[in-house]
Amino acid sequence: LAVANSEPGAGGELRNTRTTAARGGDGSYRLTGRKSFATFGRDADYFLCAARRLDGTAPAGREAIDGFFVSREAAGVDVDESWD
Repeated sequence: LAVANSEPGAGGELRNTRTTAARGGDGSYRLTGRKSFATFGRDADYFLCAARRLDGTAPAGREAIDGFFVSREAAGVDVDESWD
C-alpha cells in the first residue's frame, strides 16, 4: 500500500486536491486526476488516494475530500517510475 495524496501545484496541501471522485451507477467511484508522489509507489499493489467527492453528500456549501483505495491494476492507472 502506498499513500498518493500529493499533486502537482497543490503545495502539499490536502485542501488543494483537484483529483475528483464521481460515483457511478454501480456504486463504485471513478477518480480523475494526477498524483505526483507516492512513497514506495513502485512496489505498491494499492494506492490510498485523496479525492474530492462529487456525489452531493457533503454538508451544504462544502466539498468532501475522502480517501479511496485504488488498485495498481485498475483501468487508467499509470505509474511513472521516474524520479527527479
